Amino acid sequence: MISTGLVDVVVHGEGEVTVVELVQALRDTPQELSRVLGISFRQSEATVTTAPRPLIGDLDQLPFPAYDLLPVERYGARSRNHPRLAAIELGRGCVGSCDFCILWRQMGRFADGRVVPHLRTKSPERLLEEIRVLVRRFDRRYLGWVDPCFNAHPHVPGQLADLLLRENLRVGQSAWVRADAMVRDSASGALRSCVRSGLNEVFLGIERPDDGSLRTLHKTTGLDHARDALRILRAEYPR
Repeated sequence: MISTGLVDVVVHGEGEVTVVELVQALRDTPQELSRVLGISFRQSEATVTTAPRPLIGDLDQLPFPAYDLLPVERYGARSRNHPRLAAIELGRGCVGSCDFCILWRQMGRFADGRVVPHLRTKSPERLLEEIRVLVRRFDRRYLGWVDPCFNAHPHVPGQLADLLLRENLRVGQSAWVRADAMVRDSASGALRSCVRSGLNEVFLGIERPDDGSLRTLHKTTGLDHARDALRILRAEYPR
């Protein structure tokens, strides 16, 4: 893309800090782009890629999304399943490294010259405040969790659900989930709390019909996990 001349700069991975530094460099000294971490750009006839940008350690330090700059009323306006939709992230990264997925790479960390999975989440309290804003200020009634894996963390989703229930704040939710984590959360009671707080749509990744094929994709969940997760959904949450 850079070589076509149609794009001046590509930001890799998380962009919040990088974009700020990039804009500052372009305003002041464009020739110093090489000092901005986490970008690629064209220099003469060569493509230059700078060193990776360190990940944001504490996601609670991120500013709230500028919902007021978006036409939020258009999201889910005509949807039957996701009315008054809002996209929201619980965290970034994953604990798995499936070959077919780009998200754990985009949100992973560099170690020994390669990207490895790295899961980070916001705190339940920060997430509760985001949901309060979406529901009470912007009248959102359905949350689409954009995480690569909503239930990768063993505690945060359940803790958030408990906070929502404590405030009697029930809002529809959709999420991508791990089968093994669903089994774990069913045993701990976290899954029931999530469902009671509004989680009513989940997507399980069952990409192959046998464990051998799954291993070739570097999946870290197996068919037994998938079978158990489906049994739980059928028996305990048929609707």
